[in-house]
Amino acid sequence: MVAFAVINVCYMNMVTQTTLAREAGILKRIRGTPLPAWAYMCGRLLSAGLVALLSAAAVLALGAGVYDSELSWSVVPVAL
Repeated sequence: MVAFAVINVCYMNMVTQTTLAREAGILKRIRGTPLPAWAYMCGRLLSAGLVALLSAAAVLALGAGVYDSELSWSVVPVAL
């Protein structure tokens, strides 16, 4: 469920919103500003990463609270 949440958030944030911004002409307008393209894309990536981490934490907290599941901390580095 954590993987599904992370993939869903990243897909929805990066792919869909970037495509919609391109179709709406937002990306063309951003290119006309002094903001570098890499800064815009890094901001989008960091935003997607932060939302993915928050959604993963929410799924883990819900699993621990509602379903009384335990997280094996020895496998967390491998999962990351």
